[in-house]
Amino acid sequence: MSYRILVEPAAGQRLRTFSSHVVQRLGRLLAELADLASIAPPPTLAFASPQADLLRIEVEDVTVWYRIDKREETLTIVEVANGADDHPGAQAG
Repeated sequence: MSYRILVEPAAGQRLRTFSSHVVQRLGRLLAELADLASIAPPPTLAFASPQADLLRIEVEDVTVWYRIDKREETLTIVEVANGADDHPGAQAG
């Protein structure tokens, strides 16, 4: 069984601003990551943000920061940004 995918509210709002094909590609990729996490979360992933527990993927010009929680069996999308933004929190403020 794969991990559940959760989306924080601000990330969900941001996702709605991107084209449907980009969101669909992100969805497929995140679903694959959730399936892999249920088997064994990769121990060698380099964390890609100042927040040490966040991982990052990129599709076209969109970056998604997410967190995997082994205990809760979830993959949570924390933040979404376009190419002009380069770190979590860039959308805040």
